[in-house]
Amino acid sequence: DDAWYKEIGVTYEKQLIALLNIIELCFREINSQLASLTLRFGNNVLKATNAVSLALSEEQVKDLGHTADQLDAARNAASADTSCDQPYLFTLHMPSWEPFMQNCNDRKLRQIMWEDYSNRCINDFDNRAIIDSIVNLRLERANILGYVSHAAYVLDDCLAKTPEAVYKCLMDLWKPALKKAKQERDEYQRMLEADLGKNTTRSEERRVGKECRS
Repeated sequence: DDAWYKEIGVTYEKQLIALLNIIELCFREINSQLASLTLRFGNNVLKATNAVSLALSEEQVKDLGHTADQLDAARNAASADTSCDQPYLFTLHMPSWEPFMQNCNDRKLRQIMWEDYSNRCINDFDNRAIIDSIVNLRLERANILGYVSHAAYVLDDCLAKTPEAVYKCLMDLWKPALKKAKQERDEYQRMLEADLGKNTTRSEERRVGKECRS
């Protein structure tokens, strides 16, 4: 009868409200954890970047190929660091690191700076567990909202709309980009062989487009 259907409807409505409340609490908790983890991730990157630097003497920088402005910045960095015992200090922060990699004529020093930069947050200030947690929480949040992945969730209101569309765009760019990259690799290899004889280009030299003059 009508009373029975009304009772069922009221019960269903209460259960639905309770379920929505639970989902909302889960969603808030996930967002809170993501905010905390993202902050920890960024702090670890900053600490790891600050932890390593390269101090050089006047003699060492004399023929490295840096501009006057870059040397002035390195002098200022050395002056600001009370633990630095050399007149020049190059750091892993991009305004210092990128010009160093582009202009330094010493291959060994370039390799040191490249490896220091690439190995941040692997040992000290390790971010790997944080990354795993962020990935899992993003997936859980997307599933709660009805999406199969975090990518599908964030792309839903973007021009591409779906991960598949993004992959198609990337693959359309891949072949011409790969062709250009191989041309640049061969060009760097020819310059390297002209300077050092038969050798191979290193990843740090390909990364910054360094003309391999050692």
